[in-house]
Amino acid sequence: MAAARLVARSVLARARLGRGQKLALNSSQGPLTSMNKKYLHTSLVQRDEFMEQARIEKEQQEKERMNLDNEEEIKNDLLDAALEEVLSYGWNKSAVVAAVTKLGHPTVVAGLVGVEEVVLHHIRKSNKQLDEWMVEEVARLTAEGGKLPIGKFVRSCVVQRLSMNIPYLETGLWAQGLALLAQPAWAVAGVGLGQEVCDDIWYRAGDTSADYNWYTKRVSLGVVMAATEVFMVQDTSDGFKDTWDFLDRRLEDLAMIPTLTKVPGDVAGMVEGFFQTAKILIKLSV
Repeated sequence: MAAARLVARSVLARARLGRGQKLALNSSQGPLTSMNKKYLHTSLVQRDEFMEQARIEKEQQEKERMNLDNEEEIKNDLLDAALEEVLSYGWNKSAVVAAVTKLGHPTVVAGLVGVEEVVLHHIRKSNKQLDEWMVEEVARLTAEGGKLPIGKFVRSCVVQRLSMNIPYLETGLWAQGLALLAQPAWAVAGVGLGQEVCDDIWYRAGDTSADYNWYTKRVSLGVVMAATEVFMVQDTSDGFKDTWDFLDRRLEDLAMIPTLTKVPGDVAGMVEGFFQTAKILIKLSV
């Protein structure tokens, strides 16, 4: 009996120990499961909040981009319209305001454009039109497999580009436009567009030089174009004949006609000539 009781007690003790361990295990698993659920819920909420914030930011960025695109479109339309109004009002804010009214925008929109920007727009637009013309001209001159007459082509490009200023020259307005770009704040942009058109002309002419001639050709052509443009402002001859004669003499001075193979190497001298031309432009505003 005693032995039996001992065995029974041992079994009961083991049973109690097993139940205790199971209860302890269950009690320990219970709080962990609850914490895991809470953590999972918090993570899901945070993820949803993050995704919502990202969606809002994306919509805001898209809206800002659309607003910028719309503003740029309005500005380009305004610049085009202002160029037309310049012929009546001159290079001043009145031309911009007239353009705004013509387009049906509130007068406050006139603040998007400065007068100097209108001058730059004319130059930039003319450079683009010239490039389109050059593509067609090169195709025409080489249609039957002939070699492009580079000297003749370059001269034609200069005449074509400067002729785009004639509407403003005939109304006596181009000198004012040049004077606006001679201001220190705008001179860099003006010179940059001048370099751009010279580069375009030589590119369309097939220039492949990779040495100092690459620079001298563009600088020398820029000086010739700037000097001819200044002369053109003061030219009163029929059809600007004196201007084109002046251009021919300057091209001959630089030995650019007929082969364009002899390009002056004195870059410093040509740059100095360019700045002398800029000084003349400034005097035009006095």
